Amino acid sequence: MASKLVICVLLFAVVGCTLAKPNKKSGKASHMKIKKGYKTKPIPEVLPVVRPCDGVFCGAGRECIVTEEQEPSCQCLQSCDDSIEHLICGSDGVSYPNKCELHRSACIKETKITQVKAGPCEAAPTVSHARPARPQMCFQEDRDVLHKQLVQWLESKEQADGWFMRGKTYLDVVDEYFTMFDESGDEVIDNTEFMRFVEHNETVRNSTAQDENTEVDNQLMRSMCVDALLTEADADFDWRLNKEEFETCLRPDFQPGTKMCSLEGREYADGEEMQNKCNECVCACGNWVCTANACDGDMVAGTDAQEEYDPG
Repeated sequence: MASKLVICVLLFAVVGCTLAKPNKKSGKASHMKIKKGYKTKPIPEVLPVVRPCDGVFCGAGRECIVTEEQEPSCQCLQSCDDSIEHLICGSDGVSYPNKCELHRSACIKETKITQVKAGPCEAAPTVSHARPARPQMCFQEDRDVLHKQLVQWLESKEQADGWFMRGKTYLDVVDEYFTMFDESGDEVIDNTEFMRFVEHNETVRNSTAQDENTEVDNQLMRSMCVDALLTEADADFDWRLNKEEFETCLRPDFQPGTKMCSLEGREYADGEEMQNKCNECVCACGNWVCTANACDGDMVAGTDAQEEYDPG
């Protein structure tokens, strides 16, 4: 045992002498430098991708939505899976198709609703999966059809020069109708005057009509298309067209723009839908057009079907 200890001490002394050589000038031991090329490179740290809603628990009936400021926000579910059908009775006396609908209803009503029993409540109304009726609206395609019909009508009014009289150019016809329908004489055409101009021709008047709609619904849709077309040419944003803007609006080569609707940081194309409580909202010509149903006994703010929905 003593001999092994001596050997170990000798080995340590030899190794120590090898690694720490004396400095010729100072006489002190200095460590050997590691040659270049043998340095170890640090392993780069791979950070996980963190999303705003990661790790956010919103509770039953709610979901995490990323806001425009890229912040997480817990909001009521827009819809539940309709394929899951397990009728349950809620403490509010309403039968729900499943627990998701119960919790979603509690979130919307801002009240606590618990399950009383499995199966429907006795003599109680049942929440239906049926979606609310869509509102009347004018899509960009309808707006463009209206513009096309107006141009074709005005083109038919052009007249070639005769032997003893000057004809009418397209611009002459447009200016003539501007003067005719500027009923207030203020040298601008507002949406009411533009509407009368559109309804002056039967073909144009029926260009946006839907067979399944009533005349009242068709008139509402026509007025929306008039507003949408007027907005495209309204350069000074005063909801009226002066003579120059009126001429621009009715140019055959005029191309109305394509607009999107935005909500919670997401862009929606023309015709896309979303549900706001018990009301159906549809993106039309850059605006959210919503039904105005009363939800849970409270009147919905703003009964104008053309009013833009404000999610805030």
